[in-house]
Amino acid sequence: MDRVVHVPRRFAQDVWGGTESVILNLCRQQVAAGFLPEIHTSRALCDMGAEVWNEIPIRRYAYQYPFLGLSRKEKHAMDLKAGNLISLPLFWNLMRLPDVRVFHAHVIGRMGGEVMTAARLRKKPCLVTLHGNVFDVPEAERSAGHAEVGKKHLEWGKVFGMLFRSRKLLEEADAVLCVGYSEYVAAKKALPHERVHYLANGVNPEAFAGGDRAGLRAELGFAEDDFVFGCISRIDPQKGQHLLVEALGRLASEHPRAKLLLAGPVTDPGYGEELEAAVDRLGLAGRVRLLGSVEPDSARHVGMLAALD
Repeated sequence: MDRVVHVPRRFAQDVWGGTESVILNLCRQQVAAGFLPEIHTSRALCDMGAEVWNEIPIRRYAYQYPFLGLSRKEKHAMDLKAGNLISLPLFWNLMRLPDVRVFHAHVIGRMGGEVMTAARLRKKPCLVTLHGNVFDVPEAERSAGHAEVGKKHLEWGKVFGMLFRSRKLLEEADAVLCVGYSEYVAAKKALPHERVHYLANGVNPEAFAGGDRAGLRAELGFAEDDFVFGCISRIDPQKGQHLLVEALGRLASEHPRAKLLLAGPVTDPGYGEELEAAVDRLGLAGRVRLLGSVEPDSARHVGMLAALD
């Protein structure tokens, strides 16, 4: 059976997001088509070396960020968002896996370079999927945190970037897939080839049918006649949840039954604090539910979606 190797930067249920959903749904489709998909990733935010989730094997490997004297807090912040890590154990394993049909990188940087290098050495095709975090993100937002780390700590990882030709990843990949249209348009302009394709995010609506709307609304303190809107995603400036809080603030007097639900892991603590402050400032404490992570595809997840109008 042909093995399809997916390599995201991390894959952890506690910080589940759109990238994880795309990869898992893709793996399910590949299983149905007769392939053997596997997920190989780092141990960032999940130290479980091996597990099987939804019948998909997951393998995680030791990793590090190439900065001298990096604190635990700084490392955690990079784990949460866009840390450019190195995992040599991952690379050596990619070189040994039998029966690989294709390598599929869901990450760029050094880790993406490792995937490309393994594919080239083994003469296998390499695909790269951009999950909306490369060309269609403001430069200041994308690099600010890592620039600060670079100012404070000596970086020793550039040699690995050169070794794995990380900067050439998107130029040399056999195909670059974009799940967002604006990312696709930007990538088409930026890359010097025609191997860029738009493959939109998809949702299987059957997975969200039958949620316990009444039960979840009661649990969360929403009345039957409340109008509830919301967002289930990581709490981060890229997701823009502040717009929903501001919208509720404008609706508050005219629509007294309007309520807001925000659920997901906080990947930018400062932004999470700003949201809480905005809720207090606008007097919305009784009308906004700020919840944490929710297990993907769980009864609670499906129920939350059913609870929304």
